[in-house]
Amino acid sequence: MANILVISDSAAMRNEIIGTLTRRGFDTIPCDDGHKASTLLKEHQPDLVISDSQVTSMGIMAITRELRMLEAEENLSRTPILAILDRRPDIFLARRADTDAWLVKPCNPAALRWTANTLLDPDKTWTEQNLEAELAGTLEKPTPPITPDEQTPSEEPAEAPA
Repeated sequence: MANILVISDSAAMRNEIIGTLTRRGFDTIPCDDGHKASTLLKEHQPDLVISDSQVTSMGIMAITRELRMLEAEENLSRTPILAILDRRPDIFLARRADTDAWLVKPCNPAALRWTANTLLDPDKTWTEQNLEAELAGTLEKPTPPITPDEQTPSEEPAEAPA
């Protein structure tokens, strides 16, 4: 399963994110200091980074810049970064920081999992219906539609009442 670096100086926030992810089988690496993030990125080379927008004395722009510089210096592959923002106006900062996605607090656990899955597997089709189903707790594998030549007489639609 995917390995995810979770950066937050708030133990409650970090534990909430880690709990949401580990319940779905993800492996996590906790980090409570933005300055330690680059060391953990180099050591573990996670598949995804999830960072609070402000960790100790570092904001999301500084954290992202430091991680992107390390990737370039060490010739590491680009790791997607998901920013957890305090408020909607911070989306501007997340865009400027070169994060790959963002969520605004409070984060819905289903939206967090859906966004993580999307960043980890961008080739898979993750639709808004998937998110709505995940939010409702009813996500199932979609069944392919039946084509008209596959219908049996018992599957024909009933006549509308007159």
